[in-house]
Amino acid sequence: MVEGFLHGLDEKSESSDVGNLRQAFIEFFRQFNPEQIIEIIKKMLESNHPDSSETAVIQKNLESHGKLLYSIFKNL
Repeated sequence: MVEGFLHGLDEKSESSDVGNLRQAFIEFFRQFNPEQIIEIIKKMLESNHPDSSETAVIQKNLESHGKLLYSIFKNL
């Protein structure tokens, strides 16, 4: 998923003169620690319907996925 997202940023960068969006996003994301990433995801989750099946799955895996995202971007 992350590689696909970054590929999309590469395509956007190539089709316009906005600069290197991939690198800008990576640098932006690296500013956050794992706890902050988890809190951001929680805030985003608030916009989902609380009874949706996706919300339950996300909540169940939120902490591990937040830490995984942190690790991925830290090592890019």
